[in-house]
Amino acid sequence: EAKLMAGEYAGFSVPRPTDQEKAAVRELMFTHACFVVSALDERFPQADLVHSFRIFYPSSYRDVDSLVQHRQLLDFGQTDLSKLADHFGGSKTPSEGDEIEPMVDKDCLSEEFSRFKSFMHGNKPLGSFLYQRQVVSKEGDLTEEVEEIPFREFFKAQYPTLRQLFPNLLILMQISLIIPMTSVDCERGFSTMNRIKSKLWNKLSNYVLDRLMRISISKFSIS
Repeated sequence: EAKLMAGEYAGFSVPRPTDQEKAAVRELMFTHACFVVSALDERFPQADLVHSFRIFYPSSYRDVDSLVQHRQLLDFGQTDLSKLADHFGGSKTPSEGDEIEPMVDKDCLSEEFSRFKSFMHGNKPLGSFLYQRQVVSKEGDLTEEVEEIPFREFFKAQYPTLRQLFPNLLILMQISLIIPMTSVDCERGFSTMNRIKSKLWNKLSNYVLDRLMRISISKFSIS
């Protein structure tokens, strides 16, 4: 490293770049970075929609106390909720096949989300919650214990209650859990499509091809 700083490396002379060359490299890197960001935005146009699921992350409520102090809790996450409601609360009409009904009740989401924010604020919004449960002691007495458990375990324990309080929000949470984190599923889908839509089956419609691919990928038995 010292030799490199001195202008020499592995027996070769390394000329020091001029200020003009450094500026040219920085400009080239900036142009390339802008191009990459633009290509990603074009390749993944719904990235902003995926980002809207952050309203369900416990870490998003770490500053909820300051939001309450500034009376901004009611406005927190409304923009993200509107994006999710518009996408999943409306019917879809594919080019082929039946119309896809809305997955959530768009009109109920706002009310549920208001109660959800109060629920998150009323509990511990730092990744863990206080869970009260009934325990039978050795003497046979029924007592109540309060323990601090992770957010995930809390939702598992309280799922029946939460399903009644936030039925539509839970659907959105479940959707967020099945979003693939890599492109492996997409590549697997292309491989499946190439196996099914062969030269002998090249007349398959998109509707039939979609159903056959779903059966193949999910390993669903039709027998």
